[in-house]
Amino acid sequence: MNGEQEPLEHCVGARYPRAYRTAVMICGNPADAEEAVQDAFLRAWRFRDALPTDGRRDAWLYRVLVNACYSKLRKEVPRRERERDTLDLDGGPSATTE
Repeated sequence: MNGEQEPLEHCVGARYPRAYRTAVMICGNPADAEEAVQDAFLRAWRFRDALPTDGRRDAWLYRVLVNACYSKLRKEVPRRERERDTLDLDGGPSATTE
């Protein structure tokens, strides 16, 4: 078990700061970025057998990260649109939801 955990911990620890900065730039806020980074590293772990063994490892990991960020954004846009549609400019319920 330790043989599998140590490389993952090293992988995450070494790449986390850059991954987080990248996710903040894409997602636009720290909370969404944190979730996207966690999702990306979890996906990378699940598909670790597909992880390239040559110099493309970082590129593969960051592609997983970018995909996780875009996935997070796709989920957020409909929610934000629903919230916006239910509120008028004064913050009260809109006439269209009655």
